[in-house]
Amino acid sequence: MTPAVLVTAALAMEVLAAPSLVDPSQVLLPPGAALRAETASHVSALPLAPRTYELVCAVLPNSGRPTDCLAASTNPTPSYWPEFRQASLVYASSLRAPGADMAALAAMERVLLTRLKTEDPVGGPDHKLYIFRETISAEDVARTPPPAVATLARSEVSFDANPDPDTMISLYPERAVRRNWSANVKVVCRVMPSRNLVCRDGEITFPGSADTNAPAPDNGREFILATYQITSMMQVAPKTLAGRETVGSDVIMTLAWRLPD
Repeated sequence: MTPAVLVTAALAMEVLAAPSLVDPSQVLLPPGAALRAETASHVSALPLAPRTYELVCAVLPNSGRPTDCLAASTNPTPSYWPEFRQASLVYASSLRAPGADMAALAAMERVLLTRLKTEDPVGGPDHKLYIFRETISAEDVARTPPPAVATLARSEVSFDANPDPDTMISLYPERAVRRNWSANVKVVCRVMPSRNLVCRDGEITFPGSADTNAPAPDNGREFILATYQITSMMQVAPKTLAGRETVGSDVIMTLAWRLPD
């Protein structure tokens, strides 16, 4: 057999161990405030009381990235990877059908952009099942922020904390990777008292849009949500390069999503 055939056969035979509940200590990147607000804004009727959804998701141990999810109530949980993958595609499609529970879709979008701490993949499984709990609440909706102290360009500030390259790579939308899509996402980010960023008003443009392989406009949401997660990991320095306080300011910046050649 060729190596490609051997890999395919191995995945087809992969047995999934029973899922375990995610411990908070395992979480590297939880859903940020901007992601929570954006996903909640697409729920036409938010629950009157906070509602917690449980999802069982397959996670890649070497990147900590959830790839496929099912409702934890699915009984039985498929124990072979191809069956789990197929069931997850059906579940994801059902959440986008007319009349579906939009809050459940918001919960899944958040979980898929959560990142766990990586594990040593040597000798371990290709996928591990974890149970994620995500609460949807009316409190998630973004409130109109007070007027900004100042509006700054990214070139006017420096950063005390930035996301590590591996986490940034893991947040690149999976469908965009498969189709070699690039994007530019412009966001307006408020500098909070912690000097972390909470971003809003994502605008997307696609370079090379004349290319037949360029994404349709409705595919931009994946890039915008991932941008909100990346920016949630940034921390602005206390003062601008000109010496002004940064807290309370809006920073306007554009993230360029590009795959390596």
